[in-house]
Amino acid sequence: MFKYIEDKDIFQKFYSKLLAKRLVNELSDSDDSESIMIEKLKHMCGFEYTSKLTRMFNDARLSKEITDDYRQNRNGESNLDFSIMVLTSGVWPFHNDFICNLPLPITTCIEKFTAAYNLKYKGRKLAWLLHMCRGEVTGYGFQRKFTFMVWSLRFI
Repeated sequence: MFKYIEDKDIFQKFYSKLLAKRLVNELSDSDDSESIMIEKLKHMCGFEYTSKLTRMFNDARLSKEITDDYRQNRNGESNLDFSIMVLTSGVWPFHNDFICNLPLPITTCIEKFTAAYNLKYKGRKLAWLLHMCRGEVTGYGFQRKFTFMVWSLRFI
């Protein structure tokens, strides 16, 4: 079906946005099926057509490793479950134009992660995309446990 699409650049633009959304929100059914699709696109259109898609896929995989390493070295010093995705700028269809004031526990987590990241990866700069954040607060003050979810996701 892909070979009948006339404007493959428009397809790539939409596909990259949808792939980014699936990878960031961990909504993909299977990493294998995502990589197979990227390989099929590479076979039909060439390496340059899929280079950003491949880098996005690899970023998501490497980011999981960075987060797992950070969690292991944190030794339970915070009661927040703090997860981070470190993504390469220029590859992902996200923009950093959102400003907000964060609560102190989250700011502390961000500062500690930034310090740990800068020790391991010298010369890299982190830019926090706060509009991509998700949050959950669990309330135990009732007869039942309630979980409140906040999810802000915007694609430009």
